[in-house]
Amino acid sequence: MTDVLWVRLLGRVAVDRGQGECVPTSLAMQHLLVLLAAAPRTPITRDALVADLWADGAAPRNPDATLHTRMTRLRDWLGIPRDRLTATSGSYTLHLEPERVDFCRFHRLARLALSVEAPADALAAADGALAEWGGEPWPGVSSPRLDVLREHANARHQHVVEVRVRALLALGRPLEAVDVVVPLAGEAPDREAWHALLVSALHAAGRPKEAVEAFLAARRHLAEELGVGPGEELCDAYRRVLLDRAESTPGPTRVPPASRRSRRAARRHRPGRHR
Repeated sequence: MTDVLWVRLLGRVAVDRGQGECVPTSLAMQHLLVLLAAAPRTPITRDALVADLWADGAAPRNPDATLHTRMTRLRDWLGIPRDRLTATSGSYTLHLEPERVDFCRFHRLARLALSVEAPADALAAADGALAEWGGEPWPGVSSPRLDVLREHANARHQHVVEVRVRALLALGRPLEAVDVVVPLAGEAPDREAWHALLVSALHAAGRPKEAVEAFLAARRHLAEELGVGPGEELCDAYRRVLLDRAESTPGPTRVPPASRRSRRAARRHRPGRHR
């Protein structure tokens, strides 16, 4: 029996008992381990486990007995005492410190990064969260419950990266911000925030021509692929580029008006228009 157990759920499903990582011997065991380790010290009912493990409707004749057998095999494979994986009041609980699960450590640091205001603190927390992010949660394991958790984790990961880029810009480190956001704008061109941050980062890095090109490319993509115009943040980033160019060079420079979305928002908040 071992009292040293670390669980990896990001990038791959594996455990470390103090002698290197081991991968569960079957997909069914991986599935069960992820369900328990993604919420350590939290009881999960037999009904919830059965519904998720056999969501395809191919449940065994006696699912409760099969679940008990799988739990016993998982506990034996993990090499943990009986009191570390318990069954009480119709629920199963993996008694493991959340800090021993990379998925839990990521979420703790991500919550911190999304809540602090000081750029230096946000950057430190974001870097810590991203250091835990080993990749897609539990690749190859899919179920209704786990797919929801995966989608939430992926969305939070994107938000943490965004926090990191904004912190870099606030700390006067635009070149690092550019290096981070360039591939993101290419990989997820429908996410307008990446384009706005790219324009801002290029502008702050002293590369206004590239900033303008980035805006035009983003506007073209949004129009052709989504049928929408640039939003407020993207237009604001572009206007700042043009205003700086107007101040530094003689002659008229056309600064684009606020986006249609921005104008509608302004009208909604105009004094005297409240009903």
